[in-house]
Amino acid sequence: MKVIIAVLLVVLPQILCENIIKLDLSPEEAQKYIDGANSVLKFAPKLNAGPIPDGEETYYRGRIIDNPSNFIKETYLANQFHGQNGLGQAKFGYSDWNQARQEHIDVNGKTEGSYNYVLPNGHNYEVKYWADSEGFHQTDNRPEPVLVPVTDTPAVKAAKEAHAKAWEEAAAAARASGYDAEASEDQYNYKNYENDGPTGPPRGFFYNIDYPVHLIVDKSESNSP
Repeated sequence: MKVIIAVLLVVLPQILCENIIKLDLSPEEAQKYIDGANSVLKFAPKLNAGPIPDGEETYYRGRIIDNPSNFIKETYLANQFHGQNGLGQAKFGYSDWNQARQEHIDVNGKTEGSYNYVLPNGHNYEVKYWADSEGFHQTDNRPEPVLVPVTDTPAVKAAKEAHAKAWEEAAAAARASGYDAEASEDQYNYKNYENDGPTGPPRGFFYNIDYPVHLIVDKSESNSP
C-alpha cells in the first residue's frame, strides 16, 4: 500500500499538470486565461525525496559533495505563469519550494500582489502590496525592525567633508572657466525615433508552465521521511 501511495504522489501531479502556451490571443481570449490564473500563494509541492543516484556529480552550497550518503535529493513541482491582454491588464506569478509570488495589474494601472518566502530559521513571511494613485502600500507579518540612529565615525565624517570641499573646488573652477552646463546640451543632436514595427489591433498572450526543481538537502536538515 505504501508503494502505491508513493507512486501516486510522483505520477499524479504530472498527470494533472497542464502546460499552456497561448500566443497571439485576442484581448477577450487572453483575459479569460488571466481571470482563471492562480491567485493563491502556495509553495511548490514535493514530488519525491530519495538518495542521490550512484555516480551523479552533485553540488551542495557551491561545492561538489564527496559523501553523497549524507544527503538526499528532493524534487518539487515548480510553476510560473504570465498573461497580458494587450489592453493594459496583466498577471504573473510563480511558486518554488520556498517562495511564491503573484501580481495583477488592472486596466487603470493599479497593481496588487503578494509574495511569501521561508527564511533559514524556518519562519514563513508573507507580504501583500498594492500601488495606486496614492503611492505604494504594504502589509506583512515580519517583526518590527529596531532602528538605531546612524552615527558617522571620525573617518567617515572627515571623508564627507573632504568630498564636499573637492566638489566645491571643482564647481568653482568650472564656473571660472565659463562652462555652462545648460548650454552644453545644445551641442548634442537629439533624434526622435519612431516605432517602425508592425501595427494592428491589440493582441495578448498567456502561458502556465510546470517544471521539476531538484534540491540537494543535508539529511540532518531535512524534514523528509
